[in-house]
Amino acid sequence: MDGFNAFIQSHYGQKMINERHGDIFDWISEDGNIIVDFVGKVETLQQDWKKICRQIGVEAADIGHINKTNGLD
Repeated sequence: MDGFNAFIQSHYGQKMINERHGDIFDWISEDGNIIVDFVGKVETLQQDWKKICRQIGVEAADIGHINKTNGLD
């Protein structure tokens, strides 16, 4: 089983989707095995989105950015 169906059947999809606990490994693994193909970052969201779209064969739309800051005050 691949993709979204595997996600929904996984521990994460069934139990953790509405919970906030553990570290990133807990969220992207099951039984010690990584269950995702890619983890993007908010800091590079547009570039990561383009990479995902290329991977699945669709054209990437610009997702925009509002309330942008130049760093921490």
